[in-house]
Amino acid sequence: MKRGVLTLTLPKQWRERPSAGAPTYAVVPLTGAGSSSRVRVRRTGRVLRFSFTNGRRNDSGRFTVTDRALPGGTYRAPFALRVGGFPAGTGSLSVVVLPAPALVPAP
Repeated sequence: MKRGVLTLTLPKQWRERPSAGAPTYAVVPLTGAGSSSRVRVRRTGRVLRFSFTNGRRNDSGRFTVTDRALPGGTYRAPFALRVGGFPAGTGSLSVVVLPAPALVPAP
């Protein structure tokens, strides 16, 4: 793939949720990284964009959600792929989140 963009829409629960006792919303922290300078990972709201320029085999992008309070469950994340500016595929993937274990204080 010479040039392409993969967009992934995060489940709403991953992006915002009510803060305790307040009507405001808290952002779930997300970080992204690419395997090389040919890969960029960006987020706008709930949409992640993995952009590949002069893509080569084994180029990859990843993102990490850091939130121990994220409810366990199965979530659906729709995605779309564009290659060379043209639609190349759509779908959704299932992501299983296991509940975070309770923290046990050190003795």
